[in-house]
Amino acid sequence: MTLLLLYEYTSTMRNKTDFLTQLANNIRKHRKLKSFSQEGFAKHVKIARRYYCDIERGKKNPSIVLLMRISLGLDVALAILIPEQFSLQELTDPDVL
Repeated sequence: MTLLLLYEYTSTMRNKTDFLTQLANNIRKHRKLKSFSQEGFAKHVKIARRYYCDIERGKKNPSIVLLMRISLGLDVALAILIPEQFSLQELTDPDVL
């Protein structure tokens, strides 16, 4: 089984709020590039509009599964949405978690 793990927390990402804010900015940028409204995109990926709006405001911490749905809906790689200070690493050993 292959898992994706967020790692490499750096000094430029001081806390969870920084991460969520940058994640929100990345999602918003790509949604606008695809010419979706927030409501239209939320419907497209089957997420409650209010919850999606909170993700874009950096107020919610979406699960990795939800981030995958968002990335698929935007037709971008998940790694594109993750703030640059983090990276995705493939792991084949589930015991690492």
